[in-house]
Amino acid sequence: MHTLALCTVSACSLLSQPYGARSMGMGGISGCLTDSWAVVNNIAGLAEIENPTASVSYHAIPSFKPFNQMSAIFALPLTKGVMGISASRFGDNLYNEHTFSFGFSNRFGLASLGIKGNYIQHRAEGSETRNAFTLSFGGLAFLTPHLLLGAYITNINQPTINPTIEEKITTSLLTGIAFLPSTGLTISTEIEKEILHPPTLRAGMEYYIFSKLAFRSGFSFKPQAGFAGLGFKHARMNLDYAIRIMDVFGMSHQATITCHLTKNQ
Repeated sequence: MHTLALCTVSACSLLSQPYGARSMGMGGISGCLTDSWAVVNNIAGLAEIENPTASVSYHAIPSFKPFNQMSAIFALPLTKGVMGISASRFGDNLYNEHTFSFGFSNRFGLASLGIKGNYIQHRAEGSETRNAFTLSFGGLAFLTPHLLLGAYITNINQPTINPTIEEKITTSLLTGIAFLPSTGLTISTEIEKEILHPPTLRAGMEYYIFSKLAFRSGFSFKPQAGFAGLGFKHARMNLDYAIRIMDVFGMSHQATITCHLTKNQ
């Protein structure tokens, strides 16, 4: 039997995270990032986006292709705040998950707050398609120009996705801190707790060797994994690549292309 067909929500959640190659290169760090992929991570970080942005990403696991994932996002600054939408697909024809999200974030002085709704659809061959709607909230505080504190909670309403076995969409709480000691250098660490899993600890860094070329690295515990990545930043386009090495699934790769629909300053 196909291994993924037996995958429950809790078992797959550690792998089916469309956080973008920048985040993955930094160890999966997401609590304090303020790029357009905040729409699938800490929605509060979306408030820092200044230009309409579209991005697509692909995460490939050569050792087990059914875990491959495709994601796309769009962020649009408004008169007040920033709205974002995202769509992702995880799995193959035997088992797959689709997630569609819509969120909004706004900055109030030294803090940003955001809210996001998620429509989640699970399908397994030979079984009916199951759907659920969840809510997520996030906050980001700019304590100083060099210190950020972020936190968000996902799927706070914890709906049941499979009544037959009383399986729920898992809720998780993440808290992180980021230190920006100099221009181009970001160091961040965070802890995430899912109801059905032990806490996950992550740490990562990003350093712009030149103004347009970034080097990233990071690690996580539970699950144990090592990460590295590169990024190229241009006025109209960002290119990001990341690699992850895990004991169970070996090496995986993620590539992200981000287009700024108006020129980035």
